[in-house]
Amino acid sequence: MLITTVVIAALSCYALAGPVPMEIKIEDIDWKNGGEEMFMKILRRNRPVAPPSPCPEGWVFSREFAACYKKIVNVNFEEAEAECKKEGANLASIHSDAENQLLYKMVKTETPRFSDQDQLLLGARRVDGEWMWIDGTKFDYKPWAQGEPNDWQYTSEEAEERFEDCVAMYTSPLGSNEPVHPYLGRWNDNVCEGTYEAAICKKKPHYIHKIF
Repeated sequence: MLITTVVIAALSCYALAGPVPMEIKIEDIDWKNGGEEMFMKILRRNRPVAPPSPCPEGWVFSREFAACYKKIVNVNFEEAEAECKKEGANLASIHSDAENQLLYKMVKTETPRFSDQDQLLLGARRVDGEWMWIDGTKFDYKPWAQGEPNDWQYTSEEAEERFEDCVAMYTSPLGSNEPVHPYLGRWNDNVCEGTYEAAICKKKPHYIHKIF
């Protein structure tokens, strides 16, 4: 009687995660001749299965921001956005300190940077003097580093002038002998044509698991 009670309780618990095969009844189990093995098969068959990820393989899911993120490397603005679009995404927009920290942690490095392009390229551009996210969301968060944006104008042999119409995040120290500064994780306006160390694609998940 005790064994039957335990069996019923166990099967009932597993039935919550998945249906117990209806063709197998407790009274049909021969406990003297392999019944225990059959019982274990029932439990294994009805073991809860982890649901698939809300994001494709290689992407990072954030429940807090209901978004999927993926790091890409060595791209300029146009290349990065094109690569993101191939996967149904855009270059990342950021709307809070918490989301900014998430992206910073995805790419931060202790290796000193020696180029203005050793930064994280974000999905914002300056259009007619106004900063805009390329995904169309509101530009409602802007943790600029001190003195930024400064719209520095570059000149080179390849182009007469290049303006800082894109946004990048400082993710590593500025030089080998320089201590960590509060600008890390802060933003800098920079040229769109440069090849950046990294960029982040962002898109909506397939679905979001409900938590009861």
